[in-house]
Amino acid sequence: MIELIKQFFLLGCMSFGGPAAHVGYFERVFVKEKRWLSEDTFASGLAISQFLPGPGSSQLGMYIGYQRAGYVGAFGAFVAFTLPSFILLTAAAVLNSGAQASDWIASIISAAKLLAVVVVIDATVSIGRKFIGSLATGAMAVATTLWLLLTPSGVLYQVLPILIAGIVGAIGFAKPQLNQTSVNIAWRRSAVILSLFLLLLTVPWLFNQTLWVAGV
Repeated sequence: MIELIKQFFLLGCMSFGGPAAHVGYFERVFVKEKRWLSEDTFASGLAISQFLPGPGSSQLGMYIGYQRAGYVGAFGAFVAFTLPSFILLTAAAVLNSGAQASDWIASIISAAKLLAVVVVIDATVSIGRKFIGSLATGAMAVATTLWLLLTPSGVLYQVLPILIAGIVGAIGFAKPQLNQTSVNIAWRRSAVILSLFLLLLTVPWLFNQTLWVAGV
């Protein structure tokens, strides 16, 4: 547990670049160097964190902490990874409020942005090489990118390519060693999770409709 908190705290102090870069840091440290997770386990956690709403890198860090030390490890990983950012941003905001410090604080932020560009590109290339291993997966990645760039922003336009890619992956990339019973169980679990996800999406809409009917 001490080692887990130590590693996440150190990463929290130097992991510039946002969620995309954090994924690259996590893979290098916890998969390649520490070998706390296998590549398949890490890939599963990354897929879950990208599907759920909210900060993907924080969720992935909690997933890694859970795999290492259970629920306590998940909580410890979250606190250790986010605490340095909270302290640094708070200190930067306080220092930036003074006229004398604003110039060099702005210079530091600009330098961090430039560093983040390099880190994000490196993480994107690394993740792309890992998950795009065939012409089919490459075509899916390109099609999804074009879809997100050309369609309006909205929940439906973001969820639709995820559902299509999931169906294509389940049908076209199913592992042959799985028996029919395992496949049926996986489909049932997926149906339950998808139903709950769609239900949660409709709750805010129903709430707004109820307020509108009530005249609030």
